[in-house]
Amino acid sequence: MIFLSLKICFILRFENNKLNFSLANAENIIMKSNMQYVIFILVLFALQILVFTNFREYESGVRAENLAYENLKNQNEKLMFELSALKTDSNRSPASIQSSAKGIQNTNIEPIDMSEFYFSKYRESYGKKQNEQALKYLEKVKSNSLNAKSISKALYYKLEMQCKSEINDQCLADIDVMVTQYPDSEWTGKSLELLKNYYDKHQRRSEASVIKDIIQKNFAKNQKNAESKKL
Repeated sequence: MIFLSLKICFILRFENNKLNFSLANAENIIMKSNMQYVIFILVLFALQILVFTNFREYESGVRAENLAYENLKNQNEKLMFELSALKTDSNRSPASIQSSAKGIQNTNIEPIDMSEFYFSKYRESYGKKQNEQALKYLEKVKSNSLNAKSISKALYYKLEMQCKSEINDQCLADIDVMVTQYPDSEWTGKSLELLKNYYDKHQRRSEASVIKDIIQKNFAKNQKNAESKKL
């Protein structure tokens, strides 16, 4: 009887240990499963952040490109409007240059114009392919000269250097200045010819045709003089 009781106790203890072991294994399995689930959630969250970040960068880039395109489009439309106005009014007078804006008082002293000196330095630098230095001499003409012809000439040389291969916002802005402030200058006609050639090259026929009509109506005399000089 005692032996039977001991045997039963042994069996019960064995079963209890077995049950505890099973419970411990189950807890380990659950903990591992929970850890795997947590890792999966973290990886998924990191991927979402990465996708969101890349999307925002792409969205920002598209927005910047659209803004640049709109700015260039607006500049072009403004210039075309100015050109249309010039086309309908070929008798516009040359732009007056206010001496007060240059800080020169209305006296009998004639200011010294250094334009030709700066143009000679420009040609020297340009011939050496020192374009940055050449542009600085053109800027000196624009800022120091009171001669409308010299200023428009400097603007044209700048356009010729920077805008033959690509017409950007600054090119359109400079042409706009020449059209509005120096409408009778031969250099304004040359700058419009440069713009027309660019539009022709890029198959923008309607814009090129409008500018061609403006040149023929407003600068035909200058073109004839240039051709006679060549002869």
